[in-house]
Amino acid sequence: MTRSCAFPTAPAIAPSLIAPTLIALVLTVVAGTGALAAPPKGFVETAVEINMPGGSLKGTLWQVKGGKPGPGVVIIAGSGATDRNGNQARVKTNNLRMLAAALAARGIASLRFDKRTLATSRLAKTNERTIRFDQFVSDAGRWIKLLKRQKGISRVFVAGHSQGALVGTLAAIKEPVAGLIVLAGPGESIGTVLRWQLKRARLPKTLLDEADAVISQMEKGREVPTVSRFLYSLFRPSVQPFLISWMKHDPAKALARVKAPVLIVQGGQDLQVPTRQALILKKARPDARLVLIKDMNHVFKVPAGPSRAENIQTYTNPTLPLAPGLASAVVDFVLKTK
Repeated sequence: MTRSCAFPTAPAIAPSLIAPTLIALVLTVVAGTGALAAPPKGFVETAVEINMPGGSLKGTLWQVKGGKPGPGVVIIAGSGATDRNGNQARVKTNNLRMLAAALAARGIASLRFDKRTLATSRLAKTNERTIRFDQFVSDAGRWIKLLKRQKGISRVFVAGHSQGALVGTLAAIKEPVAGLIVLAGPGESIGTVLRWQLKRARLPKTLLDEADAVISQMEKGREVPTVSRFLYSLFRPSVQPFLISWMKHDPAKALARVKAPVLIVQGGQDLQVPTRQALILKKARPDARLVLIKDMNHVFKVPAGPSRAENIQTYTNPTLPLAPGLASAVVDFVLKTK
């Protein structure tokens, strides 16, 4: 059985200050949650996998039953132990499955998958200390290639959420696609974003200073062997190599290298990635289409009210629909990009 690496909660800091405001960095879970309900009417569901040394990566392909060849979208989940549906052990949104269903309603195929750190796709000898960011990028490239080989797929797009936006961006540089869709993706490095998130969480100054020092060392490629128990869940030694590998990438610079058309979608109620991050990406790619959805939060939902508590409630409501405007923006981009 795969060991759970859920964050230990520091007694002096309320869990609500740590999640979901911060980008989750849990890399493994006890079991994946890839089981799915039936696909939309008129679509065929196929279990797909990529054989790897020590195991396989697993995903779900939805394709139109019959009909002419059409576009397909590889959907890449965000950070942490997020499965192909957009869910974690304590976060239930179904947002990625809902996005796939919205694409299906317009005749667009999709492929979503469980990352290599989830039990459903877990590879032998994989543990938190051995994972590197570029492994996620390579895996995404493999899924792009797999979708390209499917009968009935005329062109392939990539849609990445949060951390998955950078994964998709880097994959699209190496494996050409018809278009790239950035959903709530940071425009600055993860070190910069983490500093902003920690300040927003209103941690004590002593912890903010310690966090800044730890991040600064990791940005230089150095591990920090001793971290206070209050920040251990975020900067535990076993996750630092992954963070260091992530911090090497500049999302804006990477996006500028993508040759395909780009769509950037950002919500105005996002607790994890502020709107200015989307503007940074837009500056890097002036030709990109930018869609700002005022009431949408980080998990593509509309909170019942403006408070932080109401925003967080959407993270545990898997029946709440997608924010109006998200699906139409993605669908229009896919159908109109040749």
